[in-house]
Amino acid sequence: MRVKEIEKLFLDEATLDLALEDLTKDMKIVDKWVDTSLSELDDNPEQIKKALDQLSIAYGNLRIVLGVAETEYRNREVRYYQEKKMEAENNGTKFVSGQAEKEASAYVAEYRRIRNLVQAYKESADKRIITLQSILKDIQREYRQHPSTEA
Repeated sequence: MRVKEIEKLFLDEATLDLALEDLTKDMKIVDKWVDTSLSELDDNPEQIKKALDQLSIAYGNLRIVLGVAETEYRNREVRYYQEKKMEAENNGTKFVSGQAEKEASAYVAEYRRIRNLVQAYKESADKRIITLQSILKDIQREYRQHPSTEA
């Protein structure tokens, strides 16, 4: 199962960039269709369908990795915070919540970076999908209102 493979990449900060490498193809697809002018697609339903198909696949892959990234990022941040809190209690020192939050945030910075990149690509794919669906719907509506006179 792909999720297990992705989870393994998030077990260690040293392998995090491999998660991005795994998404290279999907990110290139998103870049391609986001960089394509809508005017190039406006009257080309077949090209829009191709874009929607490719973007939907990329979106699905990005969504899966984002779920793992978000979970690992949040879990590591909470775990670090709790460890600092327990450490202070065990040592009999004053626990400063704000300081622990800052340290926890710094501790998960690389995980947050990966999460943010994947999230940005997922959102870009989502927005382009929505836009292309609207264009395709308009083309289909226009076609029904003005059917071709060719037989």
